[in-house]
Amino acid sequence: MGADTDSLVESSPSSSVTAASSAHFDSTGVPQTAAMGAPINDGQEPDTTGFLELAFESVPTSAAVYLNGRRIGFTPLSHARYKAGKYEIRIAAFGYQPAIDTVVLRSGVRRKIVAKLSKISPALQIISTPSEATVFIKQKQVGITPYRDSLLDSGWYRIRLEKDGFLPAETRYFFVGKRADTLSIRLISKAKADSIRQVRLNRVRWGSRIVAGSLTAGCIALGAYHNSQYEKLVDEGEQLKAEYDKPSQSLTRYDDLWRQIEEKSSQISERKSKRNWSYGLAGIFSLSFVLTFAF
Repeated sequence: MGADTDSLVESSPSSSVTAASSAHFDSTGVPQTAAMGAPINDGQEPDTTGFLELAFESVPTSAAVYLNGRRIGFTPLSHARYKAGKYEIRIAAFGYQPAIDTVVLRSGVRRKIVAKLSKISPALQIISTPSEATVFIKQKQVGITPYRDSLLDSGWYRIRLEKDGFLPAETRYFFVGKRADTLSIRLISKAKADSIRQVRLNRVRWGSRIVAGSLTAGCIALGAYHNSQYEKLVDEGEQLKAEYDKPSQSLTRYDDLWRQIEEKSSQISERKSKRNWSYGLAGIFSLSFVLTFAF
């Protein structure tokens, strides 16, 4: 949730903070003192048209302060002017549970917000969907999910979950060791995995059929083209031979016809080879197309 830019009059540079669950604020103010989470309105509707002054402190210090999701600086923050209205205030520090509260602040109030943060016990929590999966850490069975281990040292861990009727899930995870981490793993049922595998196999089959069918058709078309060119060359060769067999021609004419016949024979042989190769590949691809239905 982000804050409206107009609602913030003064802000500080940003920095990273940790995220966790809610805690409670203590607050003191002048002229009034009230617990965070309760509007200060004396039984009347609060005036949220003006401005107020807020200061922030925390234990420990150097905690990040958020107003409506926007980071405004780090504790301690001296009094600054803000627009009156409803705010979600969040104060967080690394290794501590953040303090979160929603308050309605009226104009003309000068308040100091003090957050006492509780330290987080370093631990790794492993949860699974579905739950009650057996947990293995470094190939050693340690429990079932949801599982919490507060004795782990910082470092890399190979974590594996097993549950009847589901595929085992394994991952490598780096545990920082200075905070509470949660590792969530979703297990896939064997029935669903088989269904997914079957869908993928069908896609491969149909893809193979499309490719094999397209290649077969292409090779047949190419073979038909080479065959038509082959027949054309044969006819031209026959005409040259018939011309050569005519009597009463000069030696120069005979030599020229003989050279043309040899060239035509070479072209016929080359075109015939291309036709045979095209039809041969068409046969191979058509066999592959048929075999896709057998598996």
